[in-house]
Amino acid sequence: MRLDIAGIFWSAAAAESEDRTPQVVVRHALACIGAFEAGSVNSRKTSKPTTLMELVADMGIEENLIYASPELARGEPFDERSLVFTLGVLIFERLTDRHPFGTPDNPERVARIRRYEMGSGVNFFPSVPKELRSILMRAMGPFPEERYRGLGELKADLARFGGVQVSKPQTEKRPKFFDAPTVVAPPILDFTTGEDELTPVDPAPTPSAPALQAVPTLEVPPRREHVEQSRGPVTPRDTIPGAAGPAAQPAPTSKPAPASRPAA
Repeated sequence: MRLDIAGIFWSAAAAESEDRTPQVVVRHALACIGAFEAGSVNSRKTSKPTTLMELVADMGIEENLIYASPELARGEPFDERSLVFTLGVLIFERLTDRHPFGTPDNPERVARIRRYEMGSGVNFFPSVPKELRSILMRAMGPFPEERYRGLGELKADLARFGGVQVSKPQTEKRPKFFDAPTVVAPPILDFTTGEDELTPVDPAPTPSAPALQAVPTLEVPPRREHVEQSRGPVTPRDTIPGAAGPAAQPAPTSKPAPASRPAA
């Protein structure tokens, strides 16, 4: 027996009245969602509490894809945004008595869901107010990233429209970085004692670097003067007696005149 997705969802909680006005339908949908979240709805297979995400998974398993998202109808991975799509279709159908992707006798309805070929006139139903229409059209977006990021965001907008106070789910607080415990190094144990009980031994001190020895200061000898004071003033070399001057050139010697021959 195929799952009656719409019957299971709308029977999860009683409606406040038989009217199908937008506010009444939205508050009924929120009550049904709350019943699933509280574990008040049992699975027809296991008789155990079930969730909305399990209901969505059963649609894919049984190929009951009338209220499935396009990615679920194509057999692709899905997440909570597929549930958002399903809820949008259920609420829209409840308000208008029309399925946004065609009538039940249309054999191409599932194929149209896969291709996201929504029926004409979906945006022009007078029974759906403009504010609620924008919520449902976002919930039924063709791609997951175009829809609400999760059920909580959809519930918040529906509650705002229906005038219902919805409690926010408590989120676990993440510890801050400075709240992390201080890590203490364990003591070093002496395993060479041979005793039954091991006693901690203080770790050996870290050897310190040897001290640098002072480098001895080298004394530079005084600069020697070129002329000692005791020698007196310097006399130019060419005036000092006996001083060797520049090498004297030998005087040119005159050759003896040739002897004249005696006259004959």
